[in-house]
Amino acid sequence: MTRDDANATTKRPAHALNRSHTELAIDPVCGQVVDPTTVTSHRRYKGTTYHFCCRGCQSAFDARPEAYHAGRGNTPFA
Repeated sequence: MTRDDANATTKRPAHALNRSHTELAIDPVCGQVVDPTTVTSHRRYKGTTYHFCCRGCQSAFDARPEAYHAGRGNTPFA
């Protein structure tokens, strides 16, 4: 293994480095993993904050919030 090969396997993409300190969440409508700090669609409902991957999922939530409301916001992605 060369030095370049070793460096290539230990380097992470910049977006991975930035996310290491961010708690990810799951969009309650489609189940996609989202980063609450970068998505633009959010909704507060009954004191709980939800984060969505897109406006379409936010619209689906708005139409039937009780179908998605779990009382605790987005499920943390672990």
